Amino acid sequence: MPRNRRIATLANELELRGVAAGGLLLLQDELDAVEHPPGWLARTRVGLCSFANRQWRHLWGEVEESAELYDIVKRALLGQELSAVERDKAQAQLLDLLRVAPAGLLVLAVEVIPVPGTSVVTPWLLAKLGLMPSRWREAHLLAGLQAEAARLRGVEESEAADELDELRVRLTRECEDRERLAHEAALLGWWDDDGDGRWGPAERVAYAAATESLRRRLEESAHERRWFLCDRHHVFGPLRLSELGKARVEGHLMVRPDDMESWVALDDVWPPAA
Repeated sequence: MPRNRRIATLANELELRGVAAGGLLLLQDELDAVEHPPGWLARTRVGLCSFANRQWRHLWGEVEESAELYDIVKRALLGQELSAVERDKAQAQLLDLLRVAPAGLLVLAVEVIPVPGTSVVTPWLLAKLGLMPSRWREAHLLAGLQAEAARLRGVEESEAADELDELRVRLTRECEDRERLAHEAALLGWWDDDGDGRWGPAERVAYAAATESLRRRLEESAHERRWFLCDRHHVFGPLRLSELGKARVEGHLMVRPDDMESWVALDDVWPPAA
């Protein structure tokens, strides 16, 4: 049986035994969004647009209701520097909000179908501002699997609960692998001069020289608003890398200054070498 339909199958098995499992069917939709199975997007395009509109209005409404969180987010979007305490507080509150909204469906809808009036608060932008925790996209799905497992144990369905726990662990590992591979492929694409899909000796030398050069430049110009960050196909900037704070260690990002065409891994150049 295909692994990516296991949640729905388990839900059907539970329903046949008289155990309510509607929540699992909703989690199956989220898993579909995370894994992007062929044809799924085409079948759900209209629904995604409507869903994203509703959920983003709700999310931003919740942000606006918290005067402190709203102020922090607005200042960050204007490029103002935030303290470590403000960043931590905003991250915690935003994660709480996203745990009640399926972020996997949200990001897919927003990336493919722009939602009018909401692009300024898309998750990737908040992430680049250091206001979103890493792996936020799967946060709701993983939390939902954990909650369903706890519920099933409460009705003496331990075997099904164990299966959900195993799936949650596997999805976490796969998420980490997916992020790493996507980052490596995107980075190689900028340095693969011979087009063979592998790092050759000359390409490694060129990349090493570029990273060493950027490390030296960052020691003098990290405070200048001339740096761009890239997360897969999303580009954000120009910004001051000195303002990133703890956000610089989250996720797989690439960086370049405004006078350089190729990207390098942010982790390879920041923080500057001591």
